[in-house]
Amino acid sequence: MDNRGQTTFEYLLLVGGVVVLGVLVIYMLTSSVRSSARDVNRTVSNATGALTNKAQNYINYIQDINDI
Repeated sequence: MDNRGQTTFEYLLLVGGVVVLGVLVIYMLTSSVRSSARDVNRTVSNATGALTNKAQNYINYIQDINDI
């Protein structure tokens, strides 16, 4: 009987360890994805702003040429 209880306890420890590792991996992945999404959002916003400024500069340039 004692051996059977020990085997069950070891099994529960093993399952608990797997659950803890799974939670850690999921936490690390979500943190990484969240950080990556923030970086992508910043990059897209900066690129959009730069393109908008360039387009506005060209529009102003064309308007200045037409005014001459």
